[in-house]
Amino acid sequence: MLPLQVVLHGRIEMDDWQPALARAYGGHADFLHLRNGHYYAGYPIAQPVLLIPLYTPLLLVPGLRAWPVPALILLARVIEKLMASLIAAASVACLFLLLRRLTGHRRALLLAAVYAFATNVWATSSQALWQHGASQLAIIVSLLCLAIFQARPGWRAAAGAGLFAALSVAIRPTDALFLAASCAVVLWRDRRFYLLAWYAGFGALAGAALALYNMWMFGRLGGGYSALLNGAFWPGLAGVTVSPSHGLFLYSPVLLFAPAGAIF
Repeated sequence: MLPLQVVLHGRIEMDDWQPALARAYGGHADFLHLRNGHYYAGYPIAQPVLLIPLYTPLLLVPGLRAWPVPALILLARVIEKLMASLIAAASVACLFLLLRRLTGHRRALLLAAVYAFATNVWATSSQALWQHGASQLAIIVSLLCLAIFQARPGWRAAAGAGLFAALSVAIRPTDALFLAASCAVVLWRDRRFYLLAWYAGFGALAGAALALYNMWMFGRLGGGYSALLNGAFWPGLAGVTVSPSHGLFLYSPVLLFAPAGAIF
């Protein structure tokens, strides 16, 4: 709903939407954050901001600003589905381009199809603007830039890898693990300072923007997720890999082949 609010009214406050959302969620929309008497999105803001250009054609719809909030919420959900599907499809296409650099056309096509239909890409990521879809797309584009960098180190590939790795964190904070691994690859492949600077430069800009927003909105660098990232590591790892409700290998069992593939 946030991109629609920005396009129609030029602000990120969700005050107009809050009463309808509170009614829809049993009296309390816990994804809204109250600050200085105004309601804001409690989730990371990067994905909605990046999607704003795709919402601007809505300005051509006559009288849209005067629509009642329940009608705008319905419109936002319809557009959300289209945007999520577009992001998921783009991640499959980019993964195919990445795989084409690593293997033959046929195998790349097969593996891209496995990613699309044997994991939760189409079942979950394409259904709504969760953080999953845009996070996957940013990671895959960063990996594509890294593959290009591995073949021929250059500032463009280094900058692209750093930018999209940082964007993945801005979209989904737990992607900081990927950012660290990505940085390690660049350091291992080529230690020329100017290439590292290109990699880190865009990442630092994205990170600084996110940190400033989080400090302004939530009063802490971690943003609205700080309290959710202080659990025990091993139970948490078990929760996201094998638990019945959130287990990666339960919902995408094909990924059990990934460790064996990495070894062989």
